[in-house]
Amino acid sequence: MMLLLLALLSLVGSYATTLNLIQDTTTQSHFYKPGVCQDLETKRNRCSLTSDDCIPRSAKNGERWMNSAVMEQAGLPSCSCEKTEIKACFKAINGGNSKEYRCAPRKDDYCDQGDDNYGFVPTNAVNSVCFCDDLRSMIDAPEKPTLYGACVDPADSKKFFCAFSPDYCELGHTWVDPLIVKILKGENYCTCENTRVGGCVGGFNGFHCAIAEDDCLSNNYINPLALKTKHNHACFLCNKRTRLYKKDEIDNTSSQSNSNTTVIVALCTTIGAIGLVAIVVYSQRVRQKKDEKDDLHQPKMEMNFSENKNPSRLDATEIS
Repeated sequence: MMLLLLALLSLVGSYATTLNLIQDTTTQSHFYKPGVCQDLETKRNRCSLTSDDCIPRSAKNGERWMNSAVMEQAGLPSCSCEKTEIKACFKAINGGNSKEYRCAPRKDDYCDQGDDNYGFVPTNAVNSVCFCDDLRSMIDAPEKPTLYGACVDPADSKKFFCAFSPDYCELGHTWVDPLIVKILKGENYCTCENTRVGGCVGGFNGFHCAIAEDDCLSNNYINPLALKTKHNHACFLCNKRTRLYKKDEIDNTSSQSNSNTTVIVALCTTIGAIGLVAIVVYSQRVRQKKDEKDDLHQPKMEMNFSENKNPSRLDATEIS
């Protein structure tokens, strides 16, 4: 009985510990690794966020896109947001005497109607270069963070998360560009470390972050919201944690995978408890039956004090 009680107490303790571990499990955070545009003739590689950044194959100095998974297979060094140069939206200011540049990964979703053009910043113009994380000066001027857009629910302003692309805006969310984000959230809000991207799930290449489907090989591309709710993963554009991270809607969204795991573990623990109790009860019954059987076959000892079992000692009548 004591063995049974100890087994039950042990199972209750392990069950509670398992549930606590599951409840304390945090979302797994990952960071995007950009691909490269490779010159078809020279084989020179330059880090790029998407395949749209590559010069078309048919053009002079044409390039081909290689995502991070292909780069890894080819043994090429990985890229990061900090090493990846991007283009900018720019417009004339001061009566056309100078131009204002605003780093932007895409033209259609980031440039407004007042912008004159979109392209790489001429290094001889402002002595600065646009990177995925910052507008970086070549003359030791302060860095200016590259700003990204966001997906927001018009009916509930709390449902908001920084996003690389309007393609991520699902479940009633609407895309807002960096200028609108500034109005809604203030200066320098959606920087690269807060900006969500999707991920590649399943297949033979393992999980990795992705901006679009062409970042995936044999696995499936998943947008940021579903990536959290269905797979409990979070992907960000960069790992530049020197700036303060700002929690968003997705951080406050529960994951279905955690709930399913909790149910499965609880079920398995319950089945294990029932099985262990059954084994203990069965063992006790077997031992009890064995003891009863041993008692039946045990020879009975009869004590006869009327007979003298010691021949060396004589009865008093025999002496007389």
